[in-house]
Amino acid sequence: MVPPAELGTTAETQYLITLGTEGKYFFGVKAVRTVEGEIVGESVIVWSSDADYDFGLQYFAAPASPGGLKLP
Repeated sequence: MVPPAELGTTAETQYLITLGTEGKYFFGVKAVRTVEGEIVGESVIVWSSDADYDFGLQYFAAPASPGGLKLP
């Protein structure tokens, strides 16, 4: 198993992750509350592989463009 890697942080409610390799991915999510730049609350990391918090992603690469087609 590949060790976890932090892909980024955001203050937004949505975050786009770009994957380059097909496969099954597990994600961890942690919430941090700050007030005037100081951390005042922090959740545990919830992993997509945790049975109580099941979510995940299966990524498939886009198919290659067809070639050698003849138009009528």
